[in-house]
Amino acid sequence: AMVQGQFHLLESARHAADAGAARSVALFYSDFLLVLARRAGVVCATRRCVDSGLTFVDF
Repeated sequence: AMVQGQFHLLESARHAADAGAARSVALFYSDFLLVLARRAGVVCATRRCVDSGLTFVDF
């Protein structure tokens, strides 16, 4: 029973670690997508300026 209890503890610890890893990966990806979306918005705005005849100096 003792060994089984320790095994159960290990299992739940591993599940918690997996859940934590999954959460951090999800957070990383959502941040990444937000950055991509923002960058895409900037690129679109820049293109719109260029299309409308305004010159946009790239830094």
